[in-house]
Order: sequence, then structure tokens, then C-alpha cells
Amino acid sequence: MRRKQSFIYYYIVFALVMMLLVPMKDALHVNAGLAGYIKGKNGGDVNLREAPNKTILLTLPDGYPLEVLDMSDTWYKVSVNYNGSNYTGYVSGDLVRLKSADITESGFPSSYLPYLQKLKEQHPNWEFVPIETGLSWDTVISNEVCKSGSSIKNTVYCGNDPNYNWRSTNVLYDGTKADLSERWSPADGTTWFAASDELVKYYIDPRTYLDEQYIFVFYSGTYQEGLETEACVESVLSGTFMAGQKPAGENETYAQIIIRAGKESGVSPCFLASRIKQEMGSTAGVAAKGTSSNYPGIFNFYNIGANDVPGGNPVTNGLKWASQSSGYGRPWTSASKSIVGGAKYINEGYISPGQDTLYTQKFNVTNSTTGKLFWHQYMTNVQAPSSEGLSYYKAFKNNNLLNEHIVFKIPVYVGMPETASVKPSSKLSGVSYVTGTPSLNFRETPDINGNRITDSNGEVIMLHSGQVVTVLDTSVEDWYKISVTISGKKYVGYAFSLYINYDSSQPPEEENILPPTQIKGDLNNDGNVSAIDIVYIQRIIVGLDANDTRADINGDGKVSALDIVMIQRHIVGLESLY
Repeated sequence: MRRKQSFIYYYIVFALVMMLLVPMKDALHVNAGLAGYIKGKNGGDVNLREAPNKTILLTLPDGYPLEVLDMSDTWYKVSVNYNGSNYTGYVSGDLVRLKSADITESGFPSSYLPYLQKLKEQHPNWEFVPIETGLSWDTVISNEVCKSGSSIKNTVYCGNDPNYNWRSTNVLYDGTKADLSERWSPADGTTWFAASDELVKYYIDPRTYLDEQYIFVFYSGTYQEGLETEACVESVLSGTFMAGQKPAGENETYAQIIIRAGKESGVSPCFLASRIKQEMGSTAGVAAKGTSSNYPGIFNFYNIGANDVPGGNPVTNGLKWASQSSGYGRPWTSASKSIVGGAKYINEGYISPGQDTLYTQKFNVTNSTTGKLFWHQYMTNVQAPSSEGLSYYKAFKNNNLLNEHIVFKIPVYVGMPETASVKPSSKLSGVSYVTGTPSLNFRETPDINGNRITDSNGEVIMLHSGQVVTVLDTSVEDWYKISVTISGKKYVGYAFSLYINYDSSQPPEEENILPPTQIKGDLNNDGNVSAIDIVYIQRIIVGLDANDTRADINGDGKVSALDIVMIQRHIVGLESLY
């Protein structure tokens, strides 16, 4: 399995399950008499309506008591007694608070409570379970940050935006390089780099995820008998080579094999289907067809063992693992053997030992089997839990499931900081550089149609991501005037400000640098200094042509015969003007 691959499809699964198996309704019924009260915006009044967005029945003051009868994602059906009369109507759900939503005795640290209290008020059917890891915060961080001489446990994606401040300077880093793009070596492929200590801390801190969307990194789901049908699994496989199909030479469809794998392994069939879909994609590759030239006849639908390494072939690595004869029904010489055997591997390795949430599959703080704590982590992408948890939230929201009874298992550490970790900026301070694009045009003027700057050989200069620049002027809208040094020579021109990470703490600095396409002494712009240029200088001296800074060879502020002498010495090789 590829380490940065994750469970994005798995977290859509349960929404699909509920759509197929649970009758959809506009509201979730709750026990009558659930006590609550009005919580107006800024203490203001709130309207009780005949129906959602319909006629106003009453206007209730902030704090007014009520009973909640039914809840949907947006409206609560409530009953109130007002001036001796009973009324039933609807109030916007975000303007109602439940008295039963007090979680002060839940066993969580005080720094968790404000976040959880708000969530409980929004979703009273949600249950938060503290997972007392017994681990100190410092121990967790020490074991997860990237260290020299140790395997890299956390990586960050750096594509068009290089995210330099998110990269570790502890490993795979050479600060002596002038070009930022050359300072870091990738940990995986060409775009995955070791994550910085501060970024790792931010994503390990459970409080980072304590809002309505990201709380789903703590959701746990396993196999439930009779809940997930073949139709549900087919819905997950929709759009892939597996939908409604049988593997070559087999009698069951992919969906039927996955259902069987779920029953035999104890893992949700839809989870297995989504994992396979994530790993295999929509089109069958060699791991799904058994057509690898290195391992013919071997299958690996979960890419187990397909570890990423710089310059390596992860799929081949996974097929090598699947070809071995040590457990889980290997060698996997058919699609069904791979699907069923892989499901047992997933359950035995992750679900059963307690790594049953996105968070704990990324940061193993619960599976203390000998040698596995802080290791045995399914993915290295430090941002994976947040992005995949968000996908899961959207699936629940879009299918009107947010008010179901959902259990979240949230780790707690000893000696945690009083305040939640802050996400560091991705931008480096103290330096300006190209970012957000692989290459950037460098122009003579602040004009999208302006001439592109060339070097002394006439080659167009393209700035690359990570190239350090000096910002000279920021006064032109959408453009920065910058200087860059290439092969020991400085060039001045303009580039789109959108793609320059400008450290505004450093004021723009003007430099006395020749225009980029001009060489001192090259008056005719042919890229060379020759006898022809002496003629141009003579014309300037006698007043036939306007002054040109390139003619002031000795830099004394004027053009004279001394400058001609310097060109002559350059031509005969006594000294160089370059």
C-alpha cells in the first residue's frame, strides 16, 4: 500500500450506505421533551415559524426555554409555552441550544472543552470518547518529528507551491545552497518532502480537528452484519473497471468477492471497496490484471507493501510482497485471493489493534504491540487525516446524516500545551523567491506583452520555482521589479507579483544594475563588445547620439576617451569587461 495513499473514498462509504439502507427524511426524530433554550445572535430575539422559512408565529427572546421535538441539519421543530399558550413551530437550528449538551464531566482536558461544547450543542447525538493514551505530549512529538538517521514518518506535498516553511531542516537539507529549490532533497518521488517540526505538531494536536468538519478524523467504523449490501458495494465501485464485472476466470463479481472478504475479515465491505478503488483507480493496471513482467500472475488490489521510495517502483514492490508465501493466503495468484487476503491483513494490522480512525492510522498512539507504537503508520502524508476527514464530513452532510448518533474517539496526552497548536505559514520569512508556478516569465517592462529578458547568449531567461530574487520596487500594480543572479551575473526586470513570495519585512532595495539585456560597452546590442561599439561611443562624445550608461565603461559618470581605451584593452585581451 502506498504510504501517502489514504482512505478518501472510505469516508464517503457510510453516507452511501445510509442512503441505500436508511429511509431518508427531512428530520431526525428525537425524544420529546429534550430541553433547550433560544440562543439569539448577539443576544437578539429569534423567530418561531409555522414551517421552515414560512410565517412567523412568535418572536422569542434570547434564553427563552423550549422543547426540541425533531432536528434536521438546519431547522429544529420545537414546542414552547408562551403567555400561557402552547405553540409548536420551527426555529433555525443554529439558534437553539440544548441543556443536555454539557460535557464538562466527560473526562477531556479543559483545553478541549470549548470546542467539544460547541459541537455538542450543534449535534447533541454525537458522542465524544476520550482515549487516554498515557503518552506525554513531548514523547509523542519527539517520536513523530523527522530526525537524522531515522525513517521519515511525516511528509508534506510541495507541488507548484514549494511550501518551504513546511519542510524539515533536520533531514535531507543543505542550507549552504543559495537556490532554495536545491536546499531540500525529496523524501519520496519529486514532490514529497520531510515535514517540519511545527507542521507535525499542528497535525498531531487533536484540538486541530475539533470542529464540525474535521472531527471526522476521529470517526471509527467497522463491519456490521447486514448493513452493507452488494448494491452498496457496487455503488462504491461505480465508474471503475470493477463495476458489475467479474475478474477474469472467476465466478463471483468484484462486489460479491468484497462482501465475502468483509464477512471473513471483520472489515466493512464498503471500506474495502473504497480502499481498492483508491489504490487501483478507475482503470485496471498490472496489479489488478496480474500482468506484471516482473511478477506475472500476481495480484495486489490494496497495494500492500507498495512503499514509495525515491526513484523506486512502488507497484512492483507491492507485487513482490504479494508473491511471497508467508500469510494472508499468499501468493495472491488471483483477484479473489488478493481481495480476501488483503482484507484480513488490514483487519489484523490496523482495525483490530485499535488503529481504527484516520488519526490513529496516521499517528499510531494506540497500537502498542511490541515495536509498533509510533511506527506501523499507514501513510506518511501529514495532512492526509484532515483532507480525508473533510471528505467524510461532506458525505454525511450531503446525505442528511449529521444528526445521527456518531461516536468519535479522541486521543488525550499528558502534559499538553494549554493552547492548541498554530498552523505555521508555508512561506519562508527573510527571503523573497518564486512560488506557485514551475516557471515564471521575466520581462523587460511590467507588461504581459513585454519583451522577455535574455542572457548574453540570447537565451530567454525563465525563473523557476524556489529561485531567490531581490525585490526592488513594488509600486506597479500586479508587478514586482526584481533582480536575479544567474551564473554570477545580475539581471533586472519585472515578474507577476502573484508568483513572488515577497518578505514585506524587508523593504525594497534599489540597486545600480544595468538593464538585463544590456552589456556594458555593447552599444549596438549584438551581445559583444567590439570596434563597432567604439564608433558609437565616439558619436556620443561629439554629441551626435544621446548619452547611454553602457558607454561609461570606467564608471566615472561621464563618457570620454578613457572609455574608448578600456574597450580597446578588452578587444586585445588585456582586460575583460564581463
